[in-house]
Amino acid sequence: MSLFDHYEPDPPILCPKCGAPLTGWQGKDVHPALFVWRQGVAAPVDQRVDPEIRALPERLATLRVSPEFWIYGGECECGYHFDGSRFGVRCTAPDGVWRTVEIDPPPTPARDAGDGWLQCSECSDVWPRVEGRQLYLCPGCGRLTQLAEGDGAG
Repeated sequence: MSLFDHYEPDPPILCPKCGAPLTGWQGKDVHPALFVWRQGVAAPVDQRVDPEIRALPERLATLRVSPEFWIYGGECECGYHFDGSRFGVRCTAPDGVWRTVEIDPPPTPARDAGDGWLQCSECSDVWPRVEGRQLYLCPGCGRLTQLAEGDGAG
């Protein structure tokens, strides 16, 4: 059995299939011990272990993530699982506090095609835009796409 930590991006990464938050992110940083890390918080916010083996609060308060780490395994209630074989999620903590989340390699750009439609820059297929959503699965080629910056994102 191998230990890992749990990660909670804030704001959450949204499902490209339905738009709900992806949960269940895991990773192995410097000291995986079932800690729960929340973006923007310096120390772990929890440890998912039995109380008798939980780290002391004063010890938890001293722990920090690495300056760069990767998380995997986001999943959604709709059945979507983030494809860790094609994408990773790179996180940075330049000052010991988890600050950024970036999908790597970056999703394929989708552009606003007007009249409530988006278009894949790879295959040119179009689909309806959902207000507030950034990530989508292209129905034509199945690629993970993201609304291009400056193209009506919001």
